[in-house]
Amino acid sequence: MNKEALINEARTLPVPGMEAGKLLDEAVDPLAKKITHYMLAQPDLASLIGKGNEMMMETNHGNHFKYIASLASLFDPTTLVETVLWVFRTYRSHGFDPQYWKVMLPEATNLIREILPEHQNEIIPIYEWLLRNVDNFALLSETTSSFFEEMSTVHGVLDENGS
Repeated sequence: MNKEALINEARTLPVPGMEAGKLLDEAVDPLAKKITHYMLAQPDLASLIGKGNEMMMETNHGNHFKYIASLASLFDPTTLVETVLWVFRTYRSHGFDPQYWKVMLPEATNLIREILPEHQNEIIPIYEWLLRNVDNFALLSETTSSFFEEMSTVHGVLDENGS
């Protein structure tokens, strides 16, 4: 699936209401701690995140929930796809395996149900979409740069392969 198809699919997602975004933002720290605790207990953690990436994973969890909360006020399907693509490319370059998201996202969904049950119907469709598209993002991240990388001048001009 290419970026445009993912963007078109993301357009069908419900936008979380402002209250859901506010409550999710207030719950970022406990959510991040719970999911980090869950992930640290995985027997195959090193194969999921690469050796020595526990702190990076922990930082990702806080940033992840903050980003999902921000969708309540800043939802844009194109930016969502570009951000997720950037996340996949960045974290995979540090040793994260796509299987990490297949373990992390269902647990994040469970935590949303537990902590924000009254707003779960606004937030969980995003998680279901992310989980459904892990393989698509993994494949796309191997060949396609995100918008953010294309605009970067840190490493000079990128070629058509994103290198």
